[in-house]
Amino acid sequence: QAPLLLNAHGLLDEVKATVYPGFERELPRPRSGKVILDANILTTNGSASAMEAALKLTEKLAGPEAVRRVKQKLVF
Repeated sequence: QAPLLLNAHGLLDEVKATVYPGFERELPRPRSGKVILDANILTTNGSASAMEAALKLTEKLAGPEAVRRVKQKLVF
């Protein structure tokens, strides 16, 4: 679990994050959701949310119009 590794190094102390269901008690500020981006740290609740994570990163780096174009090309 990547969020648990980030937490072990203190990187989630002040950050909202999500994690695989059942591990919420391991995080200082757990949130429900598939993908959480807070303070430039992206966490997901599992590998099935990889596409949503990629789109969230695209939005952060290139904006919502880039996400729209990517979704259109992927037929997402």
